[in-house]
Amino acid sequence: MDRTERVRAVMDEKGIRQMVICNPADVLYLSGQHTNSTERFMGILFSADGRCRLFTNPLFAIIGQLPEGMETV
Repeated sequence: MDRTERVRAVMDEKGIRQMVICNPADVLYLSGQHTNSTERFMGILFSADGRCRLFTNPLFAIIGQLPEGMETV
């Protein structure tokens, strides 16, 4: 079970429908994407429907590959 799957499992267990992760250290841990931004939002939205979306500004390049099932917005 990968990191994003573990987040979804805990959400399901606790009855959490949506969760936003925006702490840069947590975004890095879950997506592999690093940002030093202090003025532009970068975060991950986990939904109960299983979707996992990385919200990022087009100024930030996506480096490497995102975890399976994570899409960018």
